[in-house]
Amino acid sequence: MVAMDSLLQLKDILGKERVAILGVGNPLMADDGVGSWIAEELKGKIDIPVFVGEDVPENYLYDILREEPEWLVVIDAVDFGGEAGEARLINVEELTPRFLSSHGMSLNIMGTILKEKGCEMILLGIQPKNLSFGGEMSEEVKRSGEEIISLIRSWSG
Repeated sequence: MVAMDSLLQLKDILGKERVAILGVGNPLMADDGVGSWIAEELKGKIDIPVFVGEDVPENYLYDILREEPEWLVVIDAVDFGGEAGEARLINVEELTPRFLSSHGMSLNIMGTILKEKGCEMILLGIQPKNLSFGGEMSEEVKRSGEEIISLIRSWSG
C-alpha cells in the first residue's frame, strides 16, 4: 500500500524526460531484497533505465550517471515505523537513524554526488516485516512490491 501523496509524487517523477530506477536490497535477507526484486521485474520491460543494485548500490553510480537522469528513484526496504508493506517516498536528506536502511550511508553519499551532477534522488521506502537471513519475503511486502511494479509499468510504458 503506497500512500496517496507518495503515489502522486512518484507518478510526476516517472513522467519526467530523464529518469532512472535503482532497486536496492539483499535478496538473501527476506524483505530487504524487495527493491532488487522490483528492479528485476521492471528491467527491460519499461522505457526507463533500471539498475539492480542489491546490497552494493554505489557500484552502479557510474552507469547511472552515464544515463544523465534528472531523477533517480531508489527502491529499498526502509524501517520508518510504518505497517509492514507500507511504502512512502523519502527525501535522501531525511535518511537519518530515524529511517533505518542497511544502505543508508551509501545512499546519502550517492545522493550528494548525484545532486552535484544535476540529478535529484528520492527513495521509495517499503516497510519491512522480516529481515532474517535466508527467510522468505513477507506477504505484506510482496503485495506492496507487486502493486509498485504494476503502477510503474502502467506509468512508464
